[in-house]
Amino acid sequence: MPRYYTREMMDMFNVSRKQLRYYEDKGLLRNVPRNEDNGYRYYTIEHVKQMIAIMGMKDLNLPSDKIKDILYADSISDVKEVMQHKLDDAKKDVAFSMGQYIKVMEMYNRIMEGILYNSSPEYQSDVNGNLGMYEVVTVPPRDVISMSYMETFQDPDSIFIKQLAEIQSLSKSVDVYDMLNATFIFYDHFDVETNTFDGKEHLSKVTMRVQNKNKPSNNYEHIKGFRGISTFHRGFPTDGLEATYHDLIEWGKSQGYKLKNISYEEWNLSLSISNSEDGWLMRIIIPIDE
Repeated sequence: MPRYYTREMMDMFNVSRKQLRYYEDKGLLRNVPRNEDNGYRYYTIEHVKQMIAIMGMKDLNLPSDKIKDILYADSISDVKEVMQHKLDDAKKDVAFSMGQYIKVMEMYNRIMEGILYNSSPEYQSDVNGNLGMYEVVTVPPRDVISMSYMETFQDPDSIFIKQLAEIQSLSKSVDVYDMLNATFIFYDHFDVETNTFDGKEHLSKVTMRVQNKNKPSNNYEHIKGFRGISTFHRGFPTDGLEATYHDLIEWGKSQGYKLKNISYEEWNLSLSISNSEDGWLMRIIIPIDE
């Protein structure tokens, strides 16, 4: 399990030492251990997850007590209640910008969809987290900021979490729609013809959708619109995710679709919103080769 010391966390999230202490004092960063030899604090991947959520919710102008309520809520329904109050306040506040309102609304809509798929008997997953729902979706074109990295499909060291933290920090300098909503793109991790995964490192990207490209950045990218086959996976991404992919690919091939060796993973509920990994929900999309 990797350790991150204070300077590394400061650099990763572009925060001061004082801010890290403040989040710890307020109960947002929990159970921060100390090195037995020198007494210095160090942070784990769990604290990186907590900081991703804190940074994203600060972007919604949520106060510390509300961030704590969301991050450590007993259920997604409790999170919904907090966000409903935030929406109500936004409607009353004429100084609240339209862009900020859109951010809150998008998060609220994802929570509502997540509640639907997590609580309805109609959408219960198997033991691997596969909801078994398959459909063809149309993904519109979008402008994003993106960061490339290499990883294996299983990602045993949870590299994707560190990448999410880094693009979240980058997003502060541009106009993203939502710092809590990222899409991961994976290239050539699997072969759709044989429906197999090679377990090797391949190109991956983490992206966030931008409202405009008015502010300078070297990380802008335009993603063309496409059609793809889609399903949902519930839980932490290493828990049964490969089986969900296998079933989706088999369904797509049975429908006569020719598929690309690319996938998009869009998080509806994740570490940015819920501290309960069992309730995390992602949509997987594999483009149709047309």
